[in-house]
Amino acid sequence: MIKAALIATPLENDKRRILEEAEEVRKSLSEKLGYEVSFVPEEELKSERCKYIFVASGGSAQAFKHIFSMMPGPFVFITTQSNNSLAASMEELSYVQINGQAGRIVHGSVDEMAAQLEEIETINRTLGRLNGYRVGVLGS
Repeated sequence: MIKAALIATPLENDKRRILEEAEEVRKSLSEKLGYEVSFVPEEELKSERCKYIFVASGGSAQAFKHIFSMMPGPFVFITTQSNNSLAASMEELSYVQINGQAGRIVHGSVDEMAAQLEEIETINRTLGRLNGYRVGVLGS
Protein backbone atom coordinates (compact mmCIF):
# COMPACT_ATOMS: atom_id res chain seq x y z
CA MET A 1 0.00 0.00 0.00
CA ILE A 2 1.11 3.52 -0.76
CA LYS A 3 0.07 6.09 1.82
CA ALA A 4 -0.09 9.65 0.52
CA ALA A 5 -0.96 12.95 2.12
CA LEU A 6 -3.37 14.90 -0.10
CA ILE A 7 -2.67 18.62 -0.43
CA ALA A 8 -4.63 21.17 -2.44
CA THR A 9 -5.51 24.83 -2.56
CA PRO A 10 -7.23 26.15 0.54
CA LEU A 11 -9.58 28.19 -1.67
CA GLU A 12 -13.11 26.83 -1.66
CA ASN A 13 -14.46 27.78 -5.10
CA ASP A 14 -13.05 24.74 -7.00
CA LYS A 15 -12.01 22.50 -4.12
CA ARG A 16 -14.77 19.91 -4.54
CA ARG A 17 -13.97 19.38 -8.24
CA ILE A 18 -10.22 19.25 -7.51
CA LEU A 19 -10.69 16.62 -4.78
CA GLU A 20 -12.96 14.54 -7.03
CA GLU A 21 -10.28 14.57 -9.76
CA ALA A 22 -7.64 13.56 -7.22
CA GLU A 23 -9.81 10.66 -6.07
CA GLU A 24 -10.23 9.54 -9.68
CA VAL A 25 -6.45 9.50 -10.20
CA ARG A 26 -5.95 7.67 -6.88
CA LYS A 27 -8.41 4.95 -7.90
CA SER A 28 -6.84 4.58 -11.35
CA LEU A 29 -3.36 4.24 -9.85
CA SER A 30 -4.57 1.66 -7.32
CA GLU A 31 -6.17 -0.36 -10.09
CA LYS A 32 -3.09 -0.19 -12.31
CA LEU A 33 -0.66 -1.05 -9.48
CA GLY A 34 -2.79 -3.86 -8.12
CA TYR A 35 -2.57 -2.49 -4.58
CA GLU A 36 -4.07 0.42 -2.72
CA VAL A 37 -2.96 4.02 -2.98
CA SER A 38 -4.71 5.73 -0.09
CA PHE A 39 -5.01 9.26 1.19
CA VAL A 40 -4.00 9.44 4.85
CA PRO A 41 -3.55 12.19 7.44
CA GLU A 42 -0.07 13.69 7.16
CA GLU A 43 0.90 12.38 10.61
CA GLU A 44 0.74 8.81 9.26
CA LEU A 45 3.65 9.56 6.93
CA LYS A 46 6.13 10.05 9.79
CA SER A 47 6.87 6.33 10.03
CA GLU A 48 7.13 5.81 6.27
CA ARG A 49 10.55 5.55 4.62
CA CYS A 50 9.37 7.63 1.67
CA LYS A 51 6.81 10.43 2.12
CA TYR A 52 4.29 10.46 -0.72
CA ILE A 53 2.55 13.79 -1.27
CA PHE A 54 -0.40 13.86 -3.68
CA VAL A 55 -0.45 17.41 -5.04
CA ALA A 56 -4.01 17.94 -6.26
CA SER A 57 -3.60 21.59 -7.24
CA GLY A 58 -1.57 24.73 -7.16
CA GLY A 59 -1.80 26.89 -4.07
CA SER A 60 -0.65 24.03 -1.87
CA ALA A 61 2.79 25.33 -0.87
CA GLN A 62 1.82 26.24 2.70
CA ALA A 63 0.29 22.81 3.28
CA PHE A 64 3.49 21.17 2.07
CA LYS A 65 5.74 23.43 4.14
CA HIS A 66 3.77 22.36 7.20
CA ILE A 67 4.40 18.67 6.37
CA PHE A 68 8.07 19.41 5.61
CA SER A 69 8.51 21.05 9.01
CA MET A 70 7.19 17.91 10.76
CA MET A 71 9.32 15.21 9.12
CA PRO A 72 12.37 14.56 6.96
CA GLY A 73 12.15 13.27 3.39
CA PRO A 74 12.66 11.86 0.93
CA PHE A 75 9.47 13.20 -0.64
CA VAL A 76 7.69 11.90 -3.73
CA PHE A 77 5.20 14.29 -5.30
CA ILE A 78 2.36 12.63 -7.20
CA THR A 79 0.71 14.99 -9.67
CA THR A 80 -2.44 15.21 -11.77
CA GLN A 81 -2.76 16.44 -15.34
CA SER A 82 -4.63 19.60 -14.30
CA ASN A 83 -5.13 22.35 -11.71
CA ASN A 84 -1.47 23.47 -11.77
CA SER A 85 -0.51 20.30 -9.94
CA LEU A 86 2.78 19.85 -11.83
CA ALA A 87 3.82 23.48 -11.35
CA ALA A 88 3.07 23.27 -7.63
CA SER A 89 5.04 20.02 -7.37
CA MET A 90 8.02 21.63 -9.09
CA GLU A 91 7.91 24.51 -6.62
CA GLU A 92 7.69 22.10 -3.67
CA LEU A 93 10.52 19.91 -5.02
CA SER A 94 12.67 23.03 -5.37
CA TYR A 95 11.94 23.89 -1.72
CA VAL A 96 12.95 20.36 -0.66
CA GLN A 97 16.21 20.51 -2.61
CA ILE A 98 17.11 24.01 -1.41
CA ASN A 99 16.76 22.65 2.11
CA GLY A 100 19.19 19.80 1.41
CA GLN A 101 16.73 16.92 1.12
CA ALA A 102 15.79 14.52 -1.65
CA GLY A 103 12.63 14.40 -3.67
CA ARG A 104 11.09 13.28 -6.93
CA ILE A 105 8.04 14.11 -9.03
CA VAL A 106 5.82 11.38 -10.44
CA HIS A 107 3.97 12.74 -13.48
CA GLY A 108 2.50 11.46 -16.72
CA SER A 109 -0.27 9.13 -17.80
CA VAL A 110 -1.65 6.69 -15.25
CA ASP A 111 0.44 3.93 -16.85
CA GLU A 112 3.62 6.02 -16.66
CA MET A 113 2.93 7.09 -13.10
CA ALA A 114 2.20 3.53 -12.00
CA ALA A 115 5.53 2.38 -13.50
CA GLN A 116 7.39 5.17 -11.68
CA LEU A 117 5.66 4.36 -8.38
CA GLU A 118 6.41 0.66 -8.75
CA GLU A 119 10.10 1.48 -9.28
CA ILE A 120 10.15 3.65 -6.14
CA GLU A 121 8.34 0.96 -4.13
CA THR A 122 10.82 -1.70 -5.30
CA ILE A 123 13.67 0.50 -4.06
CA ASN A 124 11.85 1.08 -0.74
CA ARG A 125 11.29 -2.65 -0.20
CA THR A 126 14.95 -3.37 -0.98
CA LEU A 127 16.18 -0.67 1.41
CA GLY A 128 13.83 -2.04 4.06
CA ARG A 129 15.30 -5.52 3.69
CA LEU A 130 18.86 -4.17 3.88
CA ASN A 131 18.16 -2.11 6.98
CA GLY A 132 20.36 -3.38 9.80
CA TYR A 133 22.71 -5.35 7.55
CA ARG A 134 26.37 -4.61 7.30
CA VAL A 135 27.52 -4.42 3.72
CA GLY A 136 31.16 -4.42 2.70
CA VAL A 137 33.49 -5.14 -0.18
CA LEU A 138 36.26 -7.69 0.06
CA GLY A 139 39.20 -7.42 -2.27
CA SER A 140 39.55 -4.84 -4.98
